[in-house]
Amino acid sequence: MTYSNTDFNNKTILITGGAGFIGSNLAFYFQENYPDSQVVVFDCFRSEATFANGNLQSFGHYKNLIGFTGDVVCGNINSKADLALLDDYKFDYMFHQAAIS
Repeated sequence: MTYSNTDFNNKTILITGGAGFIGSNLAFYFQENYPDSQVVVFDCFRSEATFANGNLQSFGHYKNLIGFTGDVVCGNINSKADLALLDDYKFDYMFHQAAIS
């Protein structure tokens, strides 16, 4: 089922926060409904667990992406160096789902 007349096939789509509940479901939606699109998930994979110094541990939501065939880039949208990991892509659409819950 598609919800608009927009054809996302042959487009490159960035989903920030793509490992969370909404972002990962959006990634699978594009993968299933627009198989000719290139979907890139960008997430820092935080969990609620913390290290002894109070920093959040990483790799908390990777299970949400099991079966996802697009590109997954690990990084923080607040880091200029991490954003540089996306320099090789030219995005047509961006869906911002990143948030600290």
